[in-house]
Amino acid sequence: MNQKSTLQDRMQDGFVPEQKTTVSFKEGFEKGTPISSEKLIKELEQNRLKIKERIINSIWGFILGDCWGVPYEFKKPQAIKFKKFDSFGTHNQPAGTWSDDTSLMLCNMDSFMQGVYSQEMEIENLKKFLKGGYSINNQLFDVGNATKQSIFNPNCDKSEFLGNGGLLRCWLFAALMLSDGLDEEEFVKSLNLTHSSNEIALSACKIYFSILTSLWRGLEWDKQSITDYNNWKEQPSIKKLNIDGTIVNAVIISIDSFLQNKSIEEVIRLGEDTDSNAAVYGALYYANKSFPKNYQKKIRDYKEIQYRIEVFLNQIL
Repeated sequence: MNQKSTLQDRMQDGFVPEQKTTVSFKEGFEKGTPISSEKLIKELEQNRLKIKERIINSIWGFILGDCWGVPYEFKKPQAIKFKKFDSFGTHNQPAGTWSDDTSLMLCNMDSFMQGVYSQEMEIENLKKFLKGGYSINNQLFDVGNATKQSIFNPNCDKSEFLGNGGLLRCWLFAALMLSDGLDEEEFVKSLNLTHSSNEIALSACKIYFSILTSLWRGLEWDKQSITDYNNWKEQPSIKKLNIDGTIVNAVIISIDSFLQNKSIEEVIRLGEDTDSNAAVYGALYYANKSFPKNYQKKIRDYKEIQYRIEVFLNQIL
């Protein structure tokens, strides 16, 4: 498999990931405004670093939502007495503990070699995952039935596996879109390891990726995109699957909450799959915000996570 170009490589070739922030060589000369290559490369590098910082904030937002939601999972809204970095609760875990949702994300991040996704690596990583290899103190908890069954029996029928676990594991494939490096076939292969990749699942992922990458580029979601989203969620097949724990439900909760400017706490107060929904929303919430350093230090094993994030992003950006 040929190695795909990174965002940095493409920037040096004139690719601009943020709209209307710089002028290409050709545009500059046509307008009679010559641009020095030194200045352009500097601007492109600044844009790359901004995008990298936004992705990092999203990753920490995802993990924060997971941590904050863990103590309240499966609870009804009226039973939730929210507290930041609460301890024990549903899974009897110390404050700052993240669930299988973050473990799955780390498993996927560890499946890239020199910026190229490897299904073979992820298959092996998923086996490690079930043994606690991507969890705090090797203690995995809260893993979904579909994920567990798929790892034990890779050839099982996954057509009905439309839970949110596939998105929780694979959402960082969105970062590959920033350099045109997202190979849909590779993404489908990864999604299929544990969940269905039917039209509904893929449409949910694409809607989520669309808003996420817009935010990473420093752009607003335009009116047409919002209209398209609202039309999508009103489709009978989508409405039918808008129930707790599904990929459709996680995407709708996260995007609706974002458009309504809700907090992560408000998403958790919806109850039920609190860690997963808050994780998916946390990635959006912090895509255009700075992540608080004091929060980061309260997340268990945060230094190990910092290292893994840096290794991953240095490969793909």
